[in-house]
Amino acid sequence: MAGAPAPAPVRRRTLLSHNVNGLSSRRKRLALLGRVTPLMGAVVALQETHCPDDATAEAWLRQGTGAGRPWQGRGFWSHGTRNSRGVAILLTPGFDGEDVAVEYTDAPEEAGGGDAGRLLRVGWREPLTAQRWSVVSAY
Repeated sequence: MAGAPAPAPVRRRTLLSHNVNGLSSRRKRLALLGRVTPLMGAVVALQETHCPDDATAEAWLRQGTGAGRPWQGRGFWSHGTRNSRGVAILLTPGFDGEDVAVEYTDAPEEAGGGDAGRLLRVGWREPLTAQRWSVVSAY
């Protein structure tokens, strides 16, 4: 007699979305990263980061949660300016999704786009279930 089929594996993943109203303040960044770091394997969508470029984003992640404690997860950004826009998706330490893919708006305002820093999608495949997932951070 055959038993019931085994239930599909269940994956719980924490998703946090937060309008940070600018991350130029070192104190604010340290507090934010300090709060989300313990959420092992979580996905954090941020809006209104006011992050102007890759160099700034990298510097912010190197600062992490303070001296000698850089961000250990992954970060993806769609840049705005120092004063407006910008979205990010952070994958906290322990995130084990595979085949991560990123799409973002990148039309600079000078080119008539004005959408830079307003939309970012990060997708991945869950290793246990092979399901595809996406998270969008929009501003």
